[in-house]
Amino acid sequence: MIVWDDDWQPLDGKAHEEQVRVLRGLLAPGARVVDLGAGNGRIARELTRSGHAVVAIDNDERAVDQLREIDGVDARCADMLTDEWVRDGDLDAFDAALILGHTFMTVHDVEQAVGLMRRVHRVVRPGGVLVIDVDCMETWRDIAEGNWQEGISEDGAWQLVWGEGDNVVAVRRGDEVDPESWSIRERDRVVRVWTMGGLRLAAIASGWEKPESIGSGVITMRRSG
Repeated sequence: MIVWDDDWQPLDGKAHEEQVRVLRGLLAPGARVVDLGAGNGRIARELTRSGHAVVAIDNDERAVDQLREIDGVDARCADMLTDEWVRDGDLDAFDAALILGHTFMTVHDVEQAVGLMRRVHRVVRPGGVLVIDVDCMETWRDIAEGNWQEGISEDGAWQLVWGEGDNVVAVRRGDEVDPESWSIRERDRVVRVWTMGGLRLAAIASGWEKPESIGSGVITMRRSG
């Protein structure tokens, strides 16, 4: 199961390199891309080096300050779950929208996730693509193999607390781990463990074609004409 040690660098070096390789193979030369939840430029930096034009969105001003230092990046400080990042010139303007680094999993409310996908649908041109990464297959395999039965990792560094009646889970780490607490708290970081079936329903509700896995945890959805 993939979890986060660093919000701005959520993948280890090998996984990051593989994800970049997949993206380079997916995007046409000179593609215009919007990177939502861009952090301090993990992906944006790589894409501009490959000749792509990138609009990078993050709600952390510290991250955006670093994004502004990357040549070829239009950095905007905004909440991707609102319309504040969308400008008039953005409509039907992008070849691809990226929500990577497991950022889509943090949108654990289904209505918010569908709203985000509809918002992105407005800015991606017909034939363009939405790209996300979720570790749904790895997570369910991990659970099926009997891991995490106690909810706490063997080294005691991580705790997973499942929500009642839904595929949401609080991810606790370090000092947040509490063996006496098994209900999701207001201060917990909550993520949704998406299934492909859930993603298909969200795609239908927001106007995208069915999701397709293209490897390395990367899932794409096309915007039809």
